[in-house]
Amino acid sequence: MIDGYAKNGDIATARRVFESVPEGLKNVGTWTIMVDGYVTCAHGGFVDEGLETFSKMEKYGLTANIKHYGCLVDLLGRAGKLQDAFNLVKGMPMAPNDRVLGALLGACRIHSDTIMAENVLELVSKLNSYHVAHDDAHYLLLSSIYAASERWEMAEGMRLVFSARGSKKTAGHSALMF
Repeated sequence: MIDGYAKNGDIATARRVFESVPEGLKNVGTWTIMVDGYVTCAHGGFVDEGLETFSKMEKYGLTANIKHYGCLVDLLGRAGKLQDAFNLVKGMPMAPNDRVLGALLGACRIHSDTIMAENVLELVSKLNSYHVAHDDAHYLLLSSIYAASERWEMAEGMRLVFSARGSKKTAGHSALMF
């Protein structure tokens, strides 16, 4: 029910249903649905509520996993809080995966922030130097961000890096799965 209300934009009812779940029955799944619900409703100004829900997880003995962090990065990014999202990624207790980094780069694209996109790519490069494997598709996304900003030479440069690494484009999908 929580998920259904949130996906239909009724985050207030989703929150009431969430709060009505007895503490002993709340688990990682219910918390994940609630955090993810705030991501769905980021445009409605529920960023603070999403952050609050995330921070309460520890109080209830739950450890945030990569999906929770991914939802939070997406929430902050969609709200235009790119620096906060970037700081969160850098401070995560685990290495960010491609979905988390992709959510941040996607937010950079939405908000046409090429400087932050370059910071994210630098982070990806550092992680790669520590042998944390990442998808080279980030170079294509950065190319797209440059193209949207009419920085054509930079856009072409990113595509050349992508090709030089021997990478291949894969078919896209619409679901965000962290």
